[in-house]
Amino acid sequence: MSKDTLNLAQMQEQTLQLEQQSKLKQLVNEDLRKQEESVRKHHQTFLESIRTAGTLFGEGFRAFVTDQDKVTATQVSRRLLSRPQDALEGVVLCPSLEARVRDIAIATRNTKKNRSLYRHILLYGPPGTGK
Repeated sequence: MSKDTLNLAQMQEQTLQLEQQSKLKQLVNEDLRKQEESVRKHHQTFLESIRTAGTLFGEGFRAFVTDQDKVTATQVSRRLLSRPQDALEGVVLCPSLEARVRDIAIATRNTKKNRSLYRHILLYGPPGTGK
């Protein structure tokens, strides 16, 4: 009888240990589920904020581009506030050649500004010499 009692006590102790382990596993699983849910919510919030920012930026950019007054004002202010640059600064040339090159530069600048074709200029030399 004592063996049966001892076996019964051991079985009860084992079942208690198994129940405790299963409860502990359930708690760990529940904590993991809560953490996963928290991460999922944070991820969702982050994605929504990115979408909102992109939408706002896109709408603002679209409004700016479609409003011709703003675009024109921006172009005019850029043109008025830009400083003319001396393209021949730091280049040592003969004075007569410098005058000719400066005239060509002015004609080229005006051609670019007016979106016209380049005429009356033939640049000669090997490739890569900065014509």
